[in-house]
Formats: sequence, C-alpha cells, structure tokens
Amino acid sequence: LTWQGTQLSSIFIGGPSGNEFDYNSEGLRVHKFVYNYATHFYYYYDTAGKLISEKRTEVSYNQTDTLYYIYDAAGSVIGFKHKNPSGVMTTYYYGKNA
Repeated sequence: LTWQGTQLSSIFIGGPSGNEFDYNSEGLRVHKFVYNYATHFYYYYDTAGKLISEKRTEVSYNQTDTLYYIYDAAGSVIGFKHKNPSGVMTTYYYGKNA
C-alpha cells in the first residue's frame, strides 16, 4: 500500500496485480487504474461532491461503458443506468428493506 497523506495512491499485490488511484483537489477519487485488467475507471461528481457517473475503459478491448447513478430526494443512491459499449442503456434499481 502506498499513501499520499490520507489518500491511498496505489496497491500492489505482486506480479501484474495492482491498482493506482488519483484524486481531485477536494480529495475525491477521480481515477483508478487496474493493472491486471488494463482497465481505467473515471469518476465524475456534481458541484456538491456527489458521485454522478463512473466510466470504465478496458484498454485491451478498446471498450467503454458508463454507470449513471440515480438518487432519491433524500440523496441516497437508489439505482443506476448502465450504458454498455454498444450504447444500449439499461436501468437497475436497488431493493430496500423496510
């Protein structure tokens, strides 16, 4: 584990396995790279710092898919829309126990 202050900047387990992380000036993670899958994850936030979407790009396959998070009026995540590499959008909602 490698840290920059209180932020995790990388994890290497051995061999080609490992992750690297980047943060914005507010301390929010904006990028993760997963070495053994050659995959980039990009995180996007609104002006209040709420995660609104996540884009995943697989370098070796040159494919990108995106998650768009859905929030309720209280600000809780209740689901997401998934846009696959072909551009097809599917919506998923989380079940919640009473």
